[in-house]
Amino acid sequence: MMTSPGRQRHLVRSGLALCAVIASFTVGGCHRSYYREQADAEAYALVREKANNPHWQLGRYGIEIDPRSRMFDPFDPDRPPMPEDDPTSHQLMHYVDGKKGYPWWHRNGDTDFDQNPGYIETLGLDENGVLRLSSEQAFQLALLHSTDYQRQFETLYLSALDVSAERFRFDTQFFGGYRTDYRGAWDRDGNTGSELDAALFTRETGRLAGPGRTAVLPRTGGDGIRLRRSFANGAELAVGLANALVWDFSNEGFSWGTIADFGFIQPLLRQAGKDRIMEQLTLSERALLSNVRQMERYRRAFYLEIMMGRDAGTGASRRGGVFGGAGLSGFSGVGGGGFGSLGGGGGGGGFGGGGAGAGQVGGFMGLLQDLQDIRNQQVTIVGLRSNLAQLRESLNESLLTIPDDNETIVRERLQIAQARQALLNAESRLLNSQAAYQTSLDDYKIRLGISPKTCVDIVDPMVDQFNLIDPKILAVQDTMTRLRDEVGIVNEQILDGVEQIDVDGRLTPSLAWSDELANHLQRLRSHVARIRAACQQVSQENISRVTEDIGALTEAIPKRRQDLERLKAKYDFEQNRFAEYGNLDPCQSILVADIAPVVFDVARVTQTPAELQEEIDRLERLFASYFEPLDAIDAALTTLLEAEQKPEPTELYSALEEKVIFAIPSVLSDLSDDVLDLSLVHARTRAETVNLTPVELSWPMALQLARTFRRDWMNARASLVDSWRLIEFNADNLEGFLDFVVEGDLRQGDNNDPADLSSLDSNIHVGLRFDAPLTRLGERNTYRQALIEYEQARRSYYTFVDQITQSLRGTLRQIDLSRVNFEERRIAVLSAIDQVVLNDQIQKLREERGQDTGVTAARDVVSALADLQSAQNDFLSVWLNHEAQRMTLDLNLGTMNLDPTGAWIDPGPIDEQSSLPTPHGFCGEAEFLIDTGETVPAMPNHVLPGDDFPETIEGELVPPDVPVIDPEASPTAMRRLPQPENLEYGDELPDAPVRVAPGQLRFVSESSERQPSGGR
Repeated sequence: MMTSPGRQRHLVRSGLALCAVIASFTVGGCHRSYYREQADAEAYALVREKANNPHWQLGRYGIEIDPRSRMFDPFDPDRPPMPEDDPTSHQLMHYVDGKKGYPWWHRNGDTDFDQNPGYIETLGLDENGVLRLSSEQAFQLALLHSTDYQRQFETLYLSALDVSAERFRFDTQFFGGYRTDYRGAWDRDGNTGSELDAALFTRETGRLAGPGRTAVLPRTGGDGIRLRRSFANGAELAVGLANALVWDFSNEGFSWGTIADFGFIQPLLRQAGKDRIMEQLTLSERALLSNVRQMERYRRAFYLEIMMGRDAGTGASRRGGVFGGAGLSGFSGVGGGGFGSLGGGGGGGGFGGGGAGAGQVGGFMGLLQDLQDIRNQQVTIVGLRSNLAQLRESLNESLLTIPDDNETIVRERLQIAQARQALLNAESRLLNSQAAYQTSLDDYKIRLGISPKTCVDIVDPMVDQFNLIDPKILAVQDTMTRLRDEVGIVNEQILDGVEQIDVDGRLTPSLAWSDELANHLQRLRSHVARIRAACQQVSQENISRVTEDIGALTEAIPKRRQDLERLKAKYDFEQNRFAEYGNLDPCQSILVADIAPVVFDVARVTQTPAELQEEIDRLERLFASYFEPLDAIDAALTTLLEAEQKPEPTELYSALEEKVIFAIPSVLSDLSDDVLDLSLVHARTRAETVNLTPVELSWPMALQLARTFRRDWMNARASLVDSWRLIEFNADNLEGFLDFVVEGDLRQGDNNDPADLSSLDSNIHVGLRFDAPLTRLGERNTYRQALIEYEQARRSYYTFVDQITQSLRGTLRQIDLSRVNFEERRIAVLSAIDQVVLNDQIQKLREERGQDTGVTAARDVVSALADLQSAQNDFLSVWLNHEAQRMTLDLNLGTMNLDPTGAWIDPGPIDEQSSLPTPHGFCGEAEFLIDTGETVPAMPNHVLPGDDFPETIEGELVPPDVPVIDPEASPTAMRRLPQPENLEYGDELPDAPVRVAPGQLRFVSESSERQPSGGR
C-alpha cells in the first residue's frame, strides 16, 4: 500500500512519540532516597533479628549520625554538594584529553565544609571557649565524634546487606520490561514499508543467581517477562513469557505473537545438596551474628580505649563485598575466609612498663596521671624554693656575724648554688612535662574525634585522693616562701642604710629616719598582714580539713586491717607452700613474694589515727600562738610609723633589729616549718586512707567465666565450625555432574489471539546430563587446601584460647602484684615524708644550737623532695594500673556491663564476701568444669587463695544449648571447686560433688554422675 510523504512523517512521529512515552515510564525508576531507605529498613531488621538476645542486645543499630557530631552532614544524603576540589585536578573534570566532561557536576551545589560546621557549639565550652572535660564527658564525646566507632557500625550495617543479598538469591526474582522498535524502508520507485514492533523485554538487571547451576530458557532468550527461583537443594526454575505486537503501517494491520516457556535443572551430584548451596547464606548469617556479638564486645572495649588507652581491637568485619559484588560474590571456599588468598589481621594493645610503681596508663586516666605528676613536681618546686629561701636567710645571718669557721660562708654559698641548680632543673623538668602533657592531650582529642585546636581543661575527681599535699596548703607554702624572699629583700634594703657611729668609743650601728625607710616599714607592715591572713587560713580551713580526713581514715581502719591480715595470711601461706621451688610458683599462677614485715604491720595502721590527731592538736596550738608575736611586730611598726617624734638613729636601729628585722624572718621561718609539718601530716593521712578495690579470683574460675560469657569466644568456636563446613563444601566439587533437566514451552495458536496458548504447538524436553569426574586436579588441590585450612583453624582456635588464658593469668597476676605493690608504695610515701620531716628537724636542731647548716643539707633536702615526688607518682601509678586491670579483667571475663549511656558499671569487689560478676541479660544454666590437667599444679590438693566462691550469682551462666563436657569422657581428670563455707587456706577439698539449682553455679567432680540439666 502506497502512502504519501506526509503520512510517512506522521507515522514516524507517532512511533517515536510512543517510544518516548513508554521510555518515560520504564527508565526513570524510583527516587534514590527510596532505595537508601529500603536498604536501611532491611539492614536494621536483620541486625535486630540477630541481636534478639539479652547477652548481645545492641543498644544501637543505625548508622545515622547525631546532628551534634562533627561527622554529621547537614546536606541531602542522596545529592550532597561537591566538596572543595584541587583547582588543577578540577579542570580535568570539565575538560580532559581534548573532550568536554560531564556538564552537571555542580548541579547539587558546592560546599567548603568537610565537617559539621556547627559542632563546636554543641561541645559546651565555657565563657572563655574552654572545654572542661571529665571522664564521663570524654566518653560521651567519643561516642558522638569518634570516626573509628562510627566505622564499626557501618561495617555491621554492610554485613547485614550481605545477608539480604544472600537471602535474595533464594527469593523469587521477577524481571520484566518493554521495548518498541520502528522500522521504515524506501526503494527507488518510491515504495515505502514501515512497522512498529512493541514487545516484552528484559535484561535481568540486578539478578543474583543461586550458587548452583543456572537454568536456561529454551526460547525467549533476552525477551519477555521472567521469573527465576533458586532452591536450597541446588535446583533452579526459570519461567518466561514473551509477547510481541507488530503494527505494519504498509498493510495497516497488526499481528500478535506469544510464547510461554520454562526451564528447570536439578543437580544430583556436583553442586547439589544444602551443604554447598546453602553455604554462602549460612556463612553470611553466621557472620552477621558474629558481628553483633563482636560489636557488643567492641562497645565495651571502646570504653576502655577512651578511659585507659587500651586498643579496642577489631569490631565488626565484613565477609562479603570483597570484589565489589552483592553478598558473598566471589566466594571460593578456601583462603582468607573463603575468598582465595585475601586475609586480614587484628590488633591489640594496652599499657605497660614501670619501675618500682607501675606502668603509665593511657587514655583519660593517663592524662590524669600526667596532671598529677605535674602537681607533684609543683609541690617539689615549692619545697625547693622554700629550701633556697632558708639557705639564703642562713647566709644573711652569717654575713651579719663573724663565724668561727672561715669556711662557713663558702659552704653556705655552695649549698645555695646546689639548691638553686636543683630548683632550675626541677622547673625545666616541669616545663618539659607540661609540653609532653599538651602533646598527649592533642593526641587524645584526635582519639575523641574533636579538633586538636579545641581548648580543653581536664577536670575529674578520680585521682583527687592522691593530692597528698593539699593544693590549698601548697598555696600557703608558696606564699610563705615568697614572703621570706620579699621580707629578706626589704630587710637588706633597710640594712643598707645602717651606719656605724662612735658612741663612747664604741662603733654602734645607727639608722636615720627617712621617707625611704618609712616606705620599707610600710611594706613590712603589709607583709605582716599577709602572714596573719595565711596563719588564719591555716587555723580555720586547713587544720579542719586534715581533721576531717583523719576521721575518714579512722572509719577506713577496720577495712584496712582486714585487707592487710588477709594479704599477709595469703603470702605467708604461699611462701610455705612453694618453699621447695625457691618461693616461686612453678605454674606461674600465684605470685609468691618475701615482703618486709612493715608492709603488713597491722598495729602501725591501727595506731596511726591517734598519732596523727595528736600531731594536729600540737600544730593547732602552734598556729594559734603566732598571732601574739605578729601583733607585737605590727604594733612596733605602727608605733614607729605613726610617732610624731622619731627615735634617735641608734635607738631606731636597736628597736628595728630587736622587734622587726630579725623578728619577722624568725616568725616566717617557724611558720613555714609548721605549715610544712601540717602538709606532711595531711599527706600521711591521705596516704593511709587510700585503698584498692579487692579482686580475689583464681584463674581457672576466670577462664571458665570467660569461656561462658565472652562473645568473641563464642565467635571463635563458630569460626572453627565455619572452616570445618568448608570441607564438605569443597568435597562437592570432586563429584561428577549429573543434572536432571526439564525444558518446555507453550506457543500461541494460529488465531492471532495472544491469550490462546495451544498445547498442540508446545514442546517439552526431559533429560539427564552426566559429566564424569575424569579431570579433577584443581578440585582435588582445593579440597586438600580446605582440609589443611581446617587444621590451621583448629590450631588458631586453641592458640586463641591459649592467648586468653595467658591474658587472664597475666591480669590476675598483675592484680595480685598491685595489691602488694600498693602497700609497699604506701610505705615508700610515708618513708619519703619522714625524710622531709627529719631533714627539717635536723635544721631546727642546728639552729637552736647556733650551728651552721650541715655540709650536705641542700642535697639532703633535694633528695628527700625527689624521693617524695617519685613515691607519690609510683603510689598513683599502682592505683591507676589496678583500676585499669580491673576494667580489663571485667572485659576479658565477658562480664562487663554498660549503663544506658554506654559507660562502665563498676562490679565492685570480687572476693569471698561478694558474688561473681555476671553480664546483664545472660540466661542459661552453668556447669563449671575445671580441668586440673591444664590448670592446677601437680601439688597437694589444697584450696588455693581465691578459690572460695559463692554458691549463687545473679542470672545464669550457660545457655541451654551449650554442651557441657562429660567428666567421664574427658581424657583428663576434672576437679570441682570447693564450697565457700568453712574453708581456710590449706584445707583439703571435700569429696562430695557440689550441686545447686538451675540458675546457680554447678561444680562437677570426676566422681559425680551427670544429671540431666533443666532445659536440655
